[in-house]
Amino acid sequence: MMLHLQMFKKINVVYRPFLMNVTEDFCQRFEKKVNAPYLNILLNIGGRYSNLNHTCPYEGWLMFKDLELDLSSLKLLLPDGEYRLDIEPTINDAKSPAFVMQFFLEFTAKLGRK
Repeated sequence: MMLHLQMFKKINVVYRPFLMNVTEDFCQRFEKKVNAPYLNILLNIGGRYSNLNHTCPYEGWLMFKDLELDLSSLKLLLPDGEYRLDIEPTINDAKSPAFVMQFFLEFTAKLGRK
């Protein structure tokens, strides 16, 4: 299963490509045959809440349960703003993705009081 990952940053009212536009092999990552840094980040954020933590093939439902996102590590990488992350899985050498997931995120700096 191939995953196409693309990040967008909202500039004015339009989401524009930003930082990441990669396709990584999900199955090869779990077989430890390739280094997949962006998949590693995503799995570190939400992997323990899913049933995606084994090698291919995947059968039946793929799900996240009781997902709690801890995005604090991403704040170090991303400037304040609004973002969209698109994840498009392609299965069995298909020409187009099986579906598209879009995640909308907003990062803001915490202001301390003196």
